[in-house]
Amino acid sequence: PPRPQTRQKAKWRKAVVKAILRQDVAWFDSSNPQELTTKMAESTELIYKGLEGPSYMLFLSLGLSVSGFAIGFSRSWDIGLVRLSVFPVVIASGIIMGRRLMESSKRKLASYARSGGIATECLYAMRTIAAFGLEEAFSAKYEANLAFAAKQEMRMGPSTGFVIGLTLASFLLVQVAGFLYA
Repeated sequence: PPRPQTRQKAKWRKAVVKAILRQDVAWFDSSNPQELTTKMAESTELIYKGLEGPSYMLFLSLGLSVSGFAIGFSRSWDIGLVRLSVFPVVIASGIIMGRRLMESSKRKLASYARSGGIATECLYAMRTIAAFGLEEAFSAKYEANLAFAAKQEMRMGPSTGFVIGLTLASFLLVQVAGFLYA
């Protein structure tokens, strides 16, 4: 089943699309509908990233690391040095995680770009589509591209989860090194 954040993001997108489609036809002449889907996707992604764990995970990890090393050095300086010598593994895994999350986000936006293009085309030619009764054809094309994007996102999920798990496990490696030395 989809995560609650994914469902919330889908609800936001549906609400924006419904609000756009409820506009008067003259509104499409006076505004620039080509930019709407891109702005909607970017804004939703920014909100989603702000609510997601990795945005605050850096600060949490930094605080825990600094306080852990401070306590470790105050209790036993040699164990603190052993733990500090293993810490580059945490830094390297954090960099890998950051890159993977950015790459995943870029791929996700690129895979949804096709369906965004179809939505933009539909919004741009709203009168023509309504005049020829092509709503169902555009809807089917849009849903097919959304299904492709969803498959791409599901394919990237396990590798992204593995990298996040590796980063979290690296913190445990620091603790294990301290325990084994002690």
